[in-house]
Amino acid sequence: MLYEYFLEKEKDIVTGVVQRYVGNNISINLEDKMDVLLMESEQVKTEHYRPKDRIKLYVVDVKQPSNDNQDNNEKEGKQKKNKGSKGPKVVVSRTHKDLVKRLLEKEVTEISDGIVEIKSISREPGSRSKIAVWSNDPNVDALGACVGKNGNRVNNIVDDLFGEKIDIITWDENPAIYIENALSPSEVISVRVNEGEKSAKVIVPDDKLSLAIGKEGQNARLAARLTGYKIDIKSESQALDAYDDDYEYDYAVGDGFEDYRDSYRDDYNDDEYRDEYDDEEGYRDGYDDEEYRDGYDDEEGYRDGYDEEGYRDEYDDEEYRDGYDDEEGYRDGYDDEEYRDEYDDEGYHDNEEDEDYTDDDSKNDSDE
Repeated sequence: MLYEYFLEKEKDIVTGVVQRYVGNNISINLEDKMDVLLMESEQVKTEHYRPKDRIKLYVVDVKQPSNDNQDNNEKEGKQKKNKGSKGPKVVVSRTHKDLVKRLLEKEVTEISDGIVEIKSISREPGSRSKIAVWSNDPNVDALGACVGKNGNRVNNIVDDLFGEKIDIITWDENPAIYIENALSPSEVISVRVNEGEKSAKVIVPDDKLSLAIGKEGQNARLAARLTGYKIDIKSESQALDAYDDDYEYDYAVGDGFEDYRDSYRDDYNDDEYRDEYDDEEGYRDGYDDEEYRDGYDDEEGYRDGYDEEGYRDEYDDEEYRDGYDDEEGYRDGYDDEEYRDEYDDEGYHDNEEDEDYTDDDSKNDSDE
């Protein structure tokens, strides 16, 4: 009965209660059914337990009890009790990377429903884990689903792992983008991938080199395990020194191969750009807020300068009309009696048809 029960729990997680220390091992009661030993090799070195502590364990293996010793004892006439015949041998672990996987599956309903998929996990028990996830539904954000509202889901897993840090990144079929995501939280300038050799050369900003490598190389090490690629990380200045001329450097950072993520997106499409020009204090505040509208669209601004007492007063009021469109203005200058008298009335005709004009012509003719 016990064997069948725990066989169904194999490759899954169970809850255990700490009983006592047995040398360097720990006796754990599994679900009030049987006691097992959590061996020293399966313990996280940074974790310390006390009796009655409840912990989550990953069931690595379940084996049937062996009766070989009992058969030998009966043949030898010995009446020793074979403790191994009481139940199955159950191997449990706190260090296995699939412990993190099963905890995430139980916490995130989108994973159990098949919408979000865990692609890969790398772990250094007690310190940090990296998890690559992917959504099979374009309307579901895999990263957001795993993190949860206000980080509740991932924080529950961190609590079960006694404070182990969890990095959840987005998996991508493009190895360069996948490697870039795996090196999070560091920024990446370029990734050059050799798929045949399963290697990658990565260039990061000078001030992000230590972040990309991580403490004692942990971030780079976990990223390499997660992606399956050997990753060589250089700072931008180191990359310049490593190549003879600018052409070779340009080739290394993306001009001579497919960089998979061009610099335009990095420079103009990231969070920093959006924060500067599209957030509450940025672009909209500079050009779409009350101050902007007050300057050009309110009672004292643009309309005042050009659409109310200002512009209209200067160019469209009575003075303007008086100058060009009233009795003394434009019409007075070019369309009134004086103008007509000069060019189109008796004066105009007088200049061309009056007696003086005729007399002058006649006189000139007689002179000739």
